[in-house]
Amino acid sequence: MLTHGAFQAARNRDAETGLANTIWKGAISVGEVRVPVRLYSAVEERGISFHLLHEQDMVRVNQVMVDADSEEPVEPEAVTRAYHVKGDTYVSVSKSELDSIAPEASREIEIKQVLAADALDPIWYERPYYLGSDGSAPDYGALVEALADGPWKAIARWVMRKRHYVGSLEAIAGQLVLITLRFADEVVTADVLPAPEGRALDKRERDLADRLVKTLHAEFEAGKYQDEHQQRVIEFIETKARGKAPRLRLARAPRVTNSDRLAEMLSASLKQAKRKQRSA
Repeated sequence: MLTHGAFQAARNRDAETGLANTIWKGAISVGEVRVPVRLYSAVEERGISFHLLHEQDMVRVNQVMVDADSEEPVEPEAVTRAYHVKGDTYVSVSKSELDSIAPEASREIEIKQVLAADALDPIWYERPYYLGSDGSAPDYGALVEALADGPWKAIARWVMRKRHYVGSLEAIAGQLVLITLRFADEVVTADVLPAPEGRALDKRERDLADRLVKTLHAEFEAGKYQDEHQQRVIEFIETKARGKAPRLRLARAPRVTNSDRLAEMLSASLKQAKRKQRSA
């Protein structure tokens, strides 16, 4: 059975070559230098989509917009978008009006500044894209090497599909990667959180915590981390599709322990981590 996630992955690749599909073309501009590039998505959504059916005859149902007061159906062409100002006041805005104030179309990814690799907190990251070379391999390679040598991250601005973007341009595994960044008014910084309260750790607790971290230290293996819930949903659906009764498995909530016994909990966690290492 082809899952929704597998369908999405197949759709994002060229049918003949198996390579990723170009979703946008442009050029990185650094002063007078322009490096032509192609933009590819670096992530593939793996969600499961369900259809809404009429339970009585299992036929698809349509969602209809209705007037909130009269509850009468409203045709799509009679619907307008509006921004809520306050109370009962709304400002209606048409598509043509929005198009008239959209940013000017451009194919330039303009480098604005360069930062040290550790100068940007991951909290700003939004979505990653690959930037492949589009015909100027030497210039592309030079830019990859320049960013990797620092290592550096370049902050870039560009317009794509009538929207302004800010991103971090980075060199990863010999490729340019462009990660869109959130704007300043979208990020909640840690200084708005209340300061942690409680006593300071004693020497034994600090030592146990340090040993636990070192025991758990390992190289990142992405294949170990799967969406287990989605896998269970797919198995459940496929079992029902074969006409069999799926076996229900309810997840158990973790047991909450008394935080006053921190040293004992750290010690128990350390022993558990060592047992898992020996059995791996």
